[in-house]
Amino acid sequence: MDSLLNFHFMRPLWLLGLPLLGLLLWQLWRRRVKPASSWSKVIDPELLPALSESAAGAGSKLPIWLLAAAWLLAVVALAGPTWEKLPQPVYQKQDALVILLDLSPSMYAQDVEPSRLVRAQREIRDVLRLRTEGMTALVAYAADAHVVTPLTDDGETISLLLPSLEPGTMPSIGNQPVRALELAAELVVNSPVESARVLFVTDGIPAEDFTALEQLAAGASLHLSVLGIGTDTGAPIPLARGGFLKDSSGAMVVAGLNDGQLARWALSAPVRYQRSVFSDRDIEQLLRPDPTELANPGVQAAANQQRFDNWQDAGPWLV
Repeated sequence: MDSLLNFHFMRPLWLLGLPLLGLLLWQLWRRRVKPASSWSKVIDPELLPALSESAAGAGSKLPIWLLAAAWLLAVVALAGPTWEKLPQPVYQKQDALVILLDLSPSMYAQDVEPSRLVRAQREIRDVLRLRTEGMTALVAYAADAHVVTPLTDDGETISLLLPSLEPGTMPSIGNQPVRALELAAELVVNSPVESARVLFVTDGIPAEDFTALEQLAAGASLHLSVLGIGTDTGAPIPLARGGFLKDSSGAMVVAGLNDGQLARWALSAPVRYQRSVFSDRDIEQLLRPDPTELANPGVQAAANQQRFDNWQDAGPWLV
């Protein structure tokens, strides 16, 4: 009963082809009748019906009815008969997050167990676990920045690449967060979203870079967050060949997290900051959307499949 109530045509204008079929059949019928009317002038009326049928042939009507049936089916198929709705497409949030992983040598420090680098990798995995929607990219940076993965919804691939990322894999030593943010802005510009969140996973951002980062983020519609890895007291930086990193005077370098500077920056600028902890609280605070992000079209919900109508077209079955 529901099917009968829902029955309709998706493209009803094609039904205008049915009157043309009637006109065509009428013309064909006239062509068949006209010869018979001409013979009526010379053939006895009693013999005319039998002679007309034998002349036309009983099978000669078949092509006309085949034509009529094919025309009727074609017109109805093109009109799109339907009575069943398609499932609605699933909607998902198309927001974007670019993770900027600091791979300067200080990330080898072990003031957090087992090391800052391992803690940072675990935090990124937690981010991927908590993000059930949207696209994520990963950029590694030291003296320069490099794309590990562009914006993708495949968090598993990012997780698989994390163990291979360490300061020793970077071409040169340094700490250039501005260059990393520039690369994040390029990724967003070349993606379908209009804005994105950027998460620094780092053991420190130089204070002299704060202003440049703010200006760059504002110009590229990026929302900055910083996850600090390490402690204020810091720890020596172990070397791959053994021993610890020393400065030019021979003193051991102790790298500490500039937690106080980052916290004050977050209070005075549109930046979120959390120090890494063993629970998900730090990540949840950094990923929590604020009203300005929710109002931005770049993070609104969008259909994950294109849809032209909501009904199942039964026309192909007639074809």
